[in-house]
Amino acid sequence: MTRPRGTVWNRAGRYGLADSVALELRARPCDICGTEPTPDTPHGVDHCHETGRVRGVLCRSCNLALGHFRDDPERVLKAARYLSKPDTDYRRVDRQAIDSLPPD
Repeated sequence: MTRPRGTVWNRAGRYGLADSVALELRARPCDICGTEPTPDTPHGVDHCHETGRVRGVLCRSCNLALGHFRDDPERVLKAARYLSKPDTDYRRVDRQAIDSLPPD
């Protein structure tokens, strides 16, 4: 058997995964955006930092996004609500109108 690349080998042991499971996971599409892994950009094993539970695999972009949201589901939901707001174009709003907006 050919030994997997070092990162796969190390992650498998770090997260308590069998090597075959780690390789199988990393060959899957990203669990959030569906991007397929490539030899140059393999997906990372995603885990909970508090419990160590392996949640799945994520591409680099989705993994970084969750990290920036500090793995906080409420922050992610707030971001989704923010992105889903009706279009507002502040370029067309005068300063007085902005100052009179009620706080969130």
